[in-house]
Amino acid sequence: MGTQLTPRIQAWKDRGYREDFRNYNIHCFYQEGNGNGPLHVICHGYPTCSYDWVKVIDLLPTKEFLTFDFLGFGLSDKPPNHDYTLAWQADLVEELLIRHEKKYAKKYTKGMDVILIARDLEHSLNPKIKLVGSFLFNGSMFMERANLILGQKVLRSFAGPWLARFTFSSLFRWQLGSVFSRSLPLSQEEGEDQWALMSLQNGHKINDKLIRYTFERVEKAERWLGAVKNWDKPIAYAWGMQDPVCGAWQWEGWRELRPNADITEMQDLGHYPQIEDPAAFTKVMQSSMEKIMQ
Repeated sequence: MGTQLTPRIQAWKDRGYREDFRNYNIHCFYQEGNGNGPLHVICHGYPTCSYDWVKVIDLLPTKEFLTFDFLGFGLSDKPPNHDYTLAWQADLVEELLIRHEKKYAKKYTKGMDVILIARDLEHSLNPKIKLVGSFLFNGSMFMERANLILGQKVLRSFAGPWLARFTFSSLFRWQLGSVFSRSLPLSQEEGEDQWALMSLQNGHKINDKLIRYTFERVEKAERWLGAVKNWDKPIAYAWGMQDPVCGAWQWEGWRELRPNADITEMQDLGHYPQIEDPAAFTKVMQSSMEKIMQ
């Protein structure tokens, strides 16, 4: 029996559409907004998907948004034998932007944007895509400073395939909930939604493959972190300071790269501020958007 989508996930799915990329189905969502301003492209983090952003998007009905689930995540295809790399996923982002035929793209991401920044800096980004700025939050680009939770450590080890295969709902929800702030914990409803998205097409069984991006971040740290430091376009940071994975030690690394960047510390929020307190996070995001566009 396949995974049963919750009514909330089904509603999100019905609002979206499918794109084909290299013979895989990719779940996408587009909001037209009022037609003013740039296209805002949201790239989700690991191990969740674009559904993380539904409440933020609904709070900004006049903004133009494009978001999607990367291959292996959420409502997109999850081929079990695919070689999941950040470069492949970045190619997907470029292609989706080109298909939208928009001149501007401003990014809200947890790490994928860094690859596009590097490509832009190296003049290897598709010339049809014009990035104007980036908004980054709670991402562990400095792997030597990341305080990985137990499940992440096991998934990165020789036992990763075993853990991925035998992950079940309550274990997944416990691991995910451990990175939320204590004052705004993962709700039962949200946990059910996230497990439905994770386990769809047996997606939990490829988690050991999806987490390989953390090794890429080590291998290519000089290139990607150098891109953040040297990019000539504005970058804004917001940080959930109660994040147990990417806490102050990670945050300081980002600040060292761009000491003059627009910086907001969200003292009461954790690793998923857009889920924990969508209204507060949206205010921070809007403020950063305005500063980036100045």
